[in-house]
Amino acid sequence: ILLLDIDMPELSGMEVAAYLTELEQKPLLVFVTNHDELVYESFRYHPFGFVRKQFLEKELEKTIADCVKELEQGNKHFNFRTEGKEVCLLLAEISYFESEGNYLKVHTADEVYRFRSTITAIENMLKKDGFIRVHKGFFVNQSAIRLFGNGSVELSTGEEIPIGKTYLEEAKQQFMRYLRA
Repeated sequence: ILLLDIDMPELSGMEVAAYLTELEQKPLLVFVTNHDELVYESFRYHPFGFVRKQFLEKELEKTIADCVKELEQGNKHFNFRTEGKEVCLLLAEISYFESEGNYLKVHTADEVYRFRSTITAIENMLKKDGFIRVHKGFFVNQSAIRLFGNGSVELSTGEEIPIGKTYLEEAKQQFMRYLRA
């Protein structure tokens, strides 16, 4: 977790954030600022949150708690067996699950795995871990969603996943709760 003041002498918080984007393992970045007008400019560095100096005592504790929750979430694993091997993935690595008959495909940025299960079983197991059902055949990691439309979600990988009409409202509400958390 890195707390960065946007307005610092010699090197601004924005310049430090630009450097951090080059790192392979990025910290959770929280900007601390008196300059509300710079908040939108900072979005290009994908900060986890913001703490306004005038509300430091009120906002800092909740922001740190949210960071800790996010880091704990990033350490959770999903284990399954495929092709005679045991596979262990961090939940954060999983973009989405796709139903394929009696099998599921687990999509990550680098690979697709296939194992025997149902999407309902996985939904029951992971629905409290940041995944949402958007279609009868798709269960998506909310942190992988870049755009949420009425007919589909676009993932950070560029893939588009359809949203089923029966899942649209609930998925939209869940995603809005996720964004507010």
